[in-house]
Amino acid sequence: MEKASYKQVQNEGKSIAQTKYQGLAKQAQELVIRIWGKINIMTELIIIRTHESEKIRKFLEQERVDYEVYHEEEKPQKISEAALGRAYQEAWSNPQRYQEAQK
Repeated sequence: MEKASYKQVQNEGKSIAQTKYQGLAKQAQELVIRIWGKINIMTELIIIRTHESEKIRKFLEQERVDYEVYHEEEKPQKISEAALGRAYQEAWSNPQRYQEAQK
């Protein structure tokens, strides 16, 4: 598929689909689409906003789907009632912290 028109537009820094001949430009576009289809078999970007990401992860792993997470918000840490009680007790027993809490 070597054509002088393709060489000319490439020498001008353009793509082969930018030739002034519509038939050749269409052929070039179809070729690029076929090549791209072979390279980019199944790449998708899916954006999911959820509070139940573990269910989605388990499903993807079960189905053996290769995935990447680009951004994940930090989950608030759960604190036990006992740990919370100790934290309050420590805060109220420390005079400096008690004063800070009163402000």
